[in-house]
Amino acid sequence: MRRQLRKWLEKGKRPFIVCDESHRIKNRKSKVSRAMRMLATYCQYKLALTGTPIAAKLEEFWPQFDFIDPTIFGRWAAKTDRFGHLLGPPGFQEQYCVKGGFMGRKIIGDKNLKTFHRKLDSRFHRVELEAVKLVPTQFDPDNIVRFDLIESRSHYESMEKKFMVEIEHAMQKIKVRTIDPKTGKVKFILRQRTRVVAPLALTLGMKLHQLSGGFILDEEKNIHRIGFEKLTHVGALLLSLGRVPTVVIVRFIPELNMVASLAQRLGRTVTLVSGKHEFKGFTTDVCVVQIRSGVSVDLSRAEEIIFNSWGYSLIDFLQAKSRILSYTSIRARYHYLIANHTIDEELYRAVTEKVSFANLVVNKLRRK
Repeated sequence: MRRQLRKWLEKGKRPFIVCDESHRIKNRKSKVSRAMRMLATYCQYKLALTGTPIAAKLEEFWPQFDFIDPTIFGRWAAKTDRFGHLLGPPGFQEQYCVKGGFMGRKIIGDKNLKTFHRKLDSRFHRVELEAVKLVPTQFDPDNIVRFDLIESRSHYESMEKKFMVEIEHAMQKIKVRTIDPKTGKVKFILRQRTRVVAPLALTLGMKLHQLSGGFILDEEKNIHRIGFEKLTHVGALLLSLGRVPTVVIVRFIPELNMVASLAQRLGRTVTLVSGKHEFKGFTTDVCVVQIRSGVSVDLSRAEEIIFNSWGYSLIDFLQAKSRILSYTSIRARYHYLIANHTIDEELYRAVTEKVSFANLVVNKLRRK
């Protein structure tokens, strides 16, 4: 397939290429991002479409604009000699990124924002849905449903204590061999293993999130049910909403199946949206959506959306919220299920306050 595509492209310039959901190429190192930017070089006109161009970092703009026109922001990094001296014009990271951290390799901030926005505005056209609608959408106040874990509390606390030990171990400082830039002599410094802690926090947070939902997966991917608290509140919400078309957002496939089974027992017809289910339209009472599979799916028939669980990705969260909005929607209300004193609280803060979920998890476990 790759050879056939390359041969087809090499026959000559193609007139037009469109990258829908261009935030999917925001990671400049990913294979998808590199492939899309390569395809764009064979096309005369390019168009990128997205509702959420970046999650938090300015650098996420660069791959999308490199796809549109590489001359806008230039290369990602300037060419340098072995001593770090520039051999050409500065790249995006030299012009707009502030670097620091260990060996000055980590991007810690932004700079030259006026110049950046001037270039951005030359090719960036933003249209908000509410600005082009004849009748604005009425957003009812968010309904945050809080509840206590009872059946699964002991399991949750037991796993949380285990994770606290793992986080503390990962946070221990290690001895690193380095060279003093002033004297040129070898020396040893103590440095925290931050690269290890962040992925660990995300993994541990995912397992705690499964527990707050009333289940856990073992090493063989077998599902073990340990509580029904969250599922009970989903059922109560569905009953209170009646036959109003409703969307339920879940993070994990076991939750998708549990919520669908519950809705059917309540006499509701159900549509499933996930990587394993082909979406043919939303014509039922309830649509249960795995959050990462609901991109570009029109669920605007619903006015109510229940967030049973969600991930730490701000883009996935905002995309999920927008699924029930359209040119004709006149009302929308969001419901959030949050188990008290669990990882649910950190996940809600991460997506609503736009802060790092990994840092929230580490800080919470260390406070305990």
